[in-house]
Amino acid sequence: MIEFSPDGGNNWNTVATVGNTGSYSWTVPNALTNQAMIRVSNNGNPGLFDTCNANFTINLPTPNITSPNGGETYQSLNGTNITWDASSVASNVKIEYSLDSMLNWQHFSCLCIKYGILPLDNPYDTRKQKSIYQIDQCLFPFCHGYIGC
Repeated sequence: MIEFSPDGGNNWNTVATVGNTGSYSWTVPNALTNQAMIRVSNNGNPGLFDTCNANFTINLPTPNITSPNGGETYQSLNGTNITWDASSVASNVKIEYSLDSMLNWQHFSCLCIKYGILPLDNPYDTRKQKSIYQIDQCLFPFCHGYIGC
């Protein structure tokens, strides 16, 4: 039996009961912790077990914007694609932009998608200031990536 603990071994959740193959492909849960542990025990005799030697950390991936990636120049009211590495997020994303050095954020819509590309019109900025884009994970809004362009 394979078990997971998010709290240093105080509580255990069964991951799987499998044959003795020497390995198991595990999908890491959305359990933010720096006290994670794994325990493997003998199915026939659960008193025989081993745990990992030390706690490990589970973090959420930080969104990685791939375009625009900074330094680009766009014409107002023309379209462009905003792209990100879809494997760098754990949920759908919300895309926002700032025209005032991240003091205020404007959202394109109540849009939550996980795919890696979104065609959007560039925001109209009459002050010729730089836009900064932000991608937030919808389920975990404190995990975000920024890019200035």
